[in-house]
Amino acid sequence: MRSKPEQIRWSRRVDPLKIRRLYESDARGMLDEELLDEVGYGIYVRCRDSIELSQAAQGRVRCHGCGAIIERQLVDGRFDEAEILRCDACGWEIAPRDYHKTLLRKRPAPPYEPMRVYRSFFEQWPLARTPAQKLLLIDRLIHEWHLHYVQVGWPLGTGVVKATAKQMIELLEGLACGPGSTGGLEQSKALWRDRRKAQVMPLDLRAVARDLGIDGANHMRKQELIDAIERVEPRFFDPWLNLIHGSALALREKG
Repeated sequence: MRSKPEQIRWSRRVDPLKIRRLYESDARGMLDEELLDEVGYGIYVRCRDSIELSQAAQGRVRCHGCGAIIERQLVDGRFDEAEILRCDACGWEIAPRDYHKTLLRKRPAPPYEPMRVYRSFFEQWPLARTPAQKLLLIDRLIHEWHLHYVQVGWPLGTGVVKATAKQMIELLEGLACGPGSTGGLEQSKALWRDRRKAQVMPLDLRAVARDLGIDGANHMRKQELIDAIERVEPRFFDPWLNLIHGSALALREKG
């Protein structure tokens, strides 16, 4: 059952105006819960698509017929682009070039973006129960995008939000937060400012990496050091994590 590119459906990117309106409603103390669910679920399905793309780049392609994983084989260290991706479970198949064509229309986040950011939201969103938990999860993800911009000069999120890099920066810099905002959001923003200051101040990441026992730290670039530190100490750059009261992480631990 050969699939055509148009038969593969990726979710739409989220409208940035809806994110802005969501924050504005919360800042007025009148959180639009319907819009909250629309934005949150929109981000959730885009995170799902981005994770799928990241896995496909590593040779694990999801079947769009039944959801099974098709394992690609390396030939001389590369994937054979002439092969046909075929699902043994249901018979669904597609040529790699046709699979890649589907990405041009809906633009899932490219595989080089840090998937930990998307996996975290993807895993925690279904477990969030209250509007406050949901909004704080969205807010944390947005802060991750913003921090990446501070660190490397390029904002994440354009694979999730329908915005150019410039528009994404304007969105991240201009989200409303006021006295009426959801509890924890103002503190999160204050901690974000502190974290941002720490990132732009000279920080000896190599010294931190050496203290954590990371090999080869002296030869790593800044982003490589950051990634290595987070692998060894995932919460090193996450001072606001405990602000998400009753968060999905806590819900998961209660199990």
